[in-house]
Amino acid sequence: MTPTVALKDVGMEFYNPVLKKQVRILDDITLDVMPREILCVVGPSGCGKSTLLSGIGGFRTFTQGTCLVDGRPGGAPNRHRGVVFQDYPILDFLTAIENVAIGIEFETSSLLGNLFPLARRKRSRKSRELAMAHLDYVGLTAHADKYPRELSGGQKQRVAIAQAIAMKPKVLLMDEPFSGLDPDTREKLQLVVLKIHREMDTAVFFVTHDLEEAVFLGNRLIVLSQFSPTRKPEMGATIVHEQALHEYKTAEAKGTAEFTNLIQSIRAKFHYHS
Repeated sequence: MTPTVALKDVGMEFYNPVLKKQVRILDDITLDVMPREILCVVGPSGCGKSTLLSGIGGFRTFTQGTCLVDGRPGGAPNRHRGVVFQDYPILDFLTAIENVAIGIEFETSSLLGNLFPLARRKRSRKSRELAMAHLDYVGLTAHADKYPRELSGGQKQRVAIAQAIAMKPKVLLMDEPFSGLDPDTREKLQLVVLKIHREMDTAVFFVTHDLEEAVFLGNRLIVLSQFSPTRKPEMGATIVHEQALHEYKTAEAKGTAEFTNLIQSIRAKFHYHS
């Protein structure tokens, strides 16, 4: 089976104007994300989790190694990589349905189609139908015509998720998307991610600072860190641990002794704290 995302020996450096030298953030990361997998990434604050996601998404360029998405070089951002950030990247002057529809319409538009009003109206109507279907998927049908200012934080994040999955990406990149939400809303949106995993042919690369969230959501966990007995911090962060996860996919599973013991063992082994 071809990995949805394949990283081979990737690394990333930045020029630090304060130190006046190149600083290595990521080093020697080899990793496959398989189709229909939820891969969760945790690690100490500032270790480069979001930087790794940005490299896969094409927002930053790896300075070392290769990154393939669906068997092709990652390159610039495209529809094959849906992204959901923490800060709800939706437009304030568009309603929920318009925010989702605009991406669909842009993707399906053509110069020739734009010259014919009838074709343009037909495409716009189809885009709204698809947008509504995706809002329904994330439980926002009743809020389709509301503007972002009229939505709660959890509802805005649902719009962002609908935007991302409407493009039918090969991989959904999620960068600490629920970290600013209250526990109840957070759990509801975690269940939305699990629904996407069950029902859509989409891999999920999920970055979080919350170890419990990672173990609950993931089929597999990696710990990224610049701290290791065999490495110096200036060498950059790399994968220091990887493991398959059991199916902790219900809210009740979080209360089991097995779940709690696993969280504690990972924290103790890697001195990791949320």
